[in-house]
Amino acid sequence: MIYNLQILRAFAAILVFFYHSEIYWKDILPSTWFFYLGLAGVDIFFVLSGFIMAATTASRDITASSFLSHRIFRVVPLYWIITLFFTFLFLSGLNPVGVTELTPEYFLKSLFFIPFLRSGAAEPIVTVGWTLNYEIFFYLIFSICLLIPRIQLRHPAVAILILITLLPRFFGSQNFYATYYGNPIILEFCFGIACYHCLAWMEKTCEPNRILPFAAAFLVLSLVFLLAPTFTFSGTGALAYFSAFVRPFTWGLASFFIVLSAVSLERAGHIWRRFGFIEIGNASYSIYLIHGLMLHGASKVAKILSSDPLTFALVTTIGALVLSIAAGLIMFRYVEAPLNKSLRGSFTRFLAKPSPSTG
Repeated sequence: MIYNLQILRAFAAILVFFYHSEIYWKDILPSTWFFYLGLAGVDIFFVLSGFIMAATTASRDITASSFLSHRIFRVVPLYWIITLFFTFLFLSGLNPVGVTELTPEYFLKSLFFIPFLRSGAAEPIVTVGWTLNYEIFFYLIFSICLLIPRIQLRHPAVAILILITLLPRFFGSQNFYATYYGNPIILEFCFGIACYHCLAWMEKTCEPNRILPFAAAFLVLSLVFLLAPTFTFSGTGALAYFSAFVRPFTWGLASFFIVLSAVSLERAGHIWRRFGFIEIGNASYSIYLIHGLMLHGASKVAKILSSDPLTFALVTTIGALVLSIAAGLIMFRYVEAPLNKSLRGSFTRFLAKPSPSTG
């Protein structure tokens, strides 16, 4: 485990939380542009995903089936549980956040990571699950490339296939799936792979005590690229920014440099172990999936407690953040981690079981 990356996961999850809390502040503050920076948490997750997939497959001959099964066990069970819970809330008349309509088609497509339009947006029942559609797509591409016999060619092949998915955008395709998966944000998975290889090169050429200046420079560059597109955060500017090529080459590069910085700092012996951020990072997936529901619930309670707009926003934001972290930690410990461990163990035993012909 790279501890600084777990801390970065915690940071990314909290960033996304604050982006979604903007709705409670927009009528109070003169400007809420800085809340939109929270969207960059998604970019950090994508670059981290590319980095980790590259790091875990660069030096060992992992099979495509083993890779894909481990990723499915990591992502799918908890997502299905949350999707089923949201569906139950909707059918009970409680209308969970973001769910205003629900059909059997929406339900099945949400479960199996098939993108679709719901209320005009390409979002599954659990709204933040749109990022998982891209994650699963990336895992499929990566697993296909693991079939290549020569290990050194696998990572370049992943990058080439991802670049190919962008071609329909250049040819003006109107096909929904072609344009969906041709979103330039998928380039950030390539950035993560490139990040791994940059760090591998640095480790071969630099002594640990000489890495620190590079880590500081990477951190400064990440801030520069993070703040670069802030001029778009007005009106519908953020929506245009979401689908534009500018996103991977600003926030994507910011994420690239912050991952470089985090790993470089750890290689130089600097790990930030304070305030439980490593534990929060471990639970970041759980926090990511449920924070919207916590915001929605906290806002209902805050509305009862106070009619003052500022008090309402503060109670909602702080209360939901505490609830999201607490619930996420509990879910990770008692649901996510045990499920993941159990499924991986069952799969390993299944592979190890002798066939009737050999037993």
